[in-house]
Amino acid sequence: MAYSELFLDSNRGVYIPQHFAEAIDVADWTGIDAEDLDVLRSGPDHESYWDAWTSVLDNAETKDGRVLWQDGDLWLVARDRAIEDLNAYFEQVLEYETRHGDAGDAYAYCVQDVDAEDVKRQIDDTKLQWDETLKFYIDVPALDLDVRGLDLDRVIELALDVFQMVPGHIFGPEADGLVLAGFPVQEIETEVPQEFDGIVLDLIRESTDAYITGTDRAYIATDSVWYAVASVKDLQDAIDAEVLAEV
Repeated sequence: MAYSELFLDSNRGVYIPQHFAEAIDVADWTGIDAEDLDVLRSGPDHESYWDAWTSVLDNAETKDGRVLWQDGDLWLVARDRAIEDLNAYFEQVLEYETRHGDAGDAYAYCVQDVDAEDVKRQIDDTKLQWDETLKFYIDVPALDLDVRGLDLDRVIELALDVFQMVPGHIFGPEADGLVLAGFPVQEIETEVPQEFDGIVLDLIRESTDAYITGTDRAYIATDSVWYAVASVKDLQDAIDAEVLAEV
C-alpha cells in the first residue's frame, strides 16, 4: 500500500468537506464527531462549516491507520507507518555509516599526520588523553606494548602499516590498541527514498529522527566516531619482526 492516496482533488473547491462527509462510510473511521458530519453535509453556507472541517482534519483516522492531509487536494496518508518505515531507513543508514567497515575505510586515507606526543603518552601508559580533533578527553587503556628499543617515529610507521578503522563514540573506540586518529561522523547526509513523496513528507518531516530539507535530503546527527587503531597484537608482531630483521 502506498503511503499517500488522493481522496478528493482540488477542483471541488469549498465543497471538498461536504463531498468528504457524503462519501465516507463512518464505520471505517474514528475520531469524527457525528455533529461535525451533519454540519459538513449541509454545505459551506453553514456558519460552523469550516470549524467542523478543521476538527475532522485534526482528528479523523481510518481504521487502517490513515489520516487526512489537505494541500488543495485532499489526501489519505499512512502517517504512522510512513514515520516508522522512514525512521527504520534512517537507522539502516546510520548503522552503515557508523558501523560498517567500508564506511570506516573511507576515513583511512586521512590517517597521515599522526601526533607523536599523543602516541608517546599512550605508550607511556597515560590513561586520559586530549584529542585535538574531537576536542574531548578520551579514555585510553594502558598499552601492554614492548617497543623493543625502536624509536618513536619507527613505531608510528609500523602502526600506520597495521592499523584498522574501528567504530566508537566521543569517549573512545570500541577496540583497544594504539589510537592514531579519530574522525567524528557528526552528520550523515542521505536522500529520502522516492516512495516518501512530497505529500507524505509535508506531513511527517517534523516527526522523524532526521532533519529533512525541502529538497528531500535528510541529515542524521550522531556522536559516533571512526578511530584509526593499531591493535597491540598486530603492532607488537610488526615490532618484533622489525627487530628480528635487524639481527
